[in-house]
Amino acid sequence: MTMNSEFIISLYGSFAQAESESISKNVTWGVEKSFKEGKVKYSLDKMLGFRRGEDGKPVIVEEEAEIVRYIYKLYLDGLSLKRIARRLRDEGIKKWNGTTDWTAVTVYGILKNEKYAGDAVLQKTYTVDCILHKQVKNNGEKDKYIVYDCHPAIIERDTYNRVQQELARRGSIRKRSDKSEVQIIFKGGFEMNVKIDR
Repeated sequence: MTMNSEFIISLYGSFAQAESESISKNVTWGVEKSFKEGKVKYSLDKMLGFRRGEDGKPVIVEEEAEIVRYIYKLYLDGLSLKRIARRLRDEGIKKWNGTTDWTAVTVYGILKNEKYAGDAVLQKTYTVDCILHKQVKNNGEKDKYIVYDCHPAIIERDTYNRVQQELARRGSIRKRSDKSEVQIIFKGGFEMNVKIDR
């Protein structure tokens, strides 16, 4: 009886898992089809400057949008991500959640977010495990889709593009400076340059 019970439980478990996988494949197919058709599903709960409108699309919250524009301006004025975060904290400017705990990562996320220019990149992440619902970043394993001008923009496209170029420029400078050369002078005046990887 015990062996039969364990076998039946195992069998039911296998059926349930197979059904979950089948449902997940159907859902994934539907989601990818909607991506191809350019249908954008907005997640705005943790986004400064936008709130969901009655039609489900983003509506600009002007008071918060001013903060976003301020961040873009500070970056183009030459401030680093850390300095921008420090200034926002010092000025008591609040994030979407009402706190002032700004970090360089938060500032970077705002500067990189294409939604502020009125666009949407679809399938930035995808699910790798339908049972655990584990999502991972899409680094080219699946197609990405971009929908232009699908909602009101807070940042002008020219400003957004200039910020992306500046992010790339500063990023390449940082990569080059990761390898620095140190000059060592020995007794007797003998000199040697040594590359140090940081």
